[in-house]
Amino acid sequence: MDCFEKYYVLNRRLLCLTGMWPNRKSKEVYFRICIFSLFLITGIFDQVQWMLQLEFKVDSIIKPLYSLIPDLCVTVGYYTGLFNSTELSQLIDCMRRDWQIPMTKRELIIMEKYANDSKMYTFLIVFYTFTLFY
Repeated sequence: MDCFEKYYVLNRRLLCLTGMWPNRKSKEVYFRICIFSLFLITGIFDQVQWMLQLEFKVDSIIKPLYSLIPDLCVTVGYYTGLFNSTELSQLIDCMRRDWQIPMTKRELIIMEKYANDSKMYTFLIVFYTFTLFY
């Protein structure tokens, strides 16, 4: 396993799960995109429907917005990644090339530090997102 796979395995798994891992165009990828989109849109639709059934008072509308706004942000981020898949693919290729070039010990320590930070942020974002949905 190379260094790229060591530090970015969580990112790769999440992008594969959602159908956003670059250079994969198959029926399975489109199926995953449809399932994930259905999951996101159904959640948002349920929240909007629940809001419409409430009385139109500020207090009763603010509480559902606490979960609706982050869900909308996740949905917008997901579709932004889908529509910019070529840029995402180029970014991942660039990161992979950066790990393949020879580095000094100091440069390797810096790369590992930022890769570990990225792994932690990815985990926190996933954890936060799943706690919002459940």
